[in-house]
Amino acid sequence: MPVEIIRPDANGDLNGLYVYPSDGIHWNKISEVVPDDDATYVEALYWFATGSWSDSYHLADLADSVTVSNVRVVARVRRIAQNPAGTYPTSIGLGVRIGGVNYYSNYSVSSNSYVTIA
Repeated sequence: MPVEIIRPDANGDLNGLYVYPSDGIHWNKISEVVPDDDATYVEALYWFATGSWSDSYHLADLADSVTVSNVRVVARVRRIAQNPAGTYPTSIGLGVRIGGVNYYSNYSVSSNSYVTIA
């Protein structure tokens, strides 16, 4: 069965994360084929308060003749703690919206190094 990798090509409806560099374009910070780690990124501004922040991204439409049997969302993340020596994990929610329905998976990241989650 063929596999198609789809990367974001525009900002979505939610743009609640901080982007670096700060240019208002969120999607191109996370769509690299080869990760650039700290050169471009999105992050929650955790120093304001605890809570949830969300970004969504647009994906190109698939051809009408395509049948989707499985979706896998992959992200490269790391924890940046207010107290770097602390053990506070960062919760990451990855999801996809299909036909108006949201599907999410949640992860807890405790590493200060980059890790890939799927």
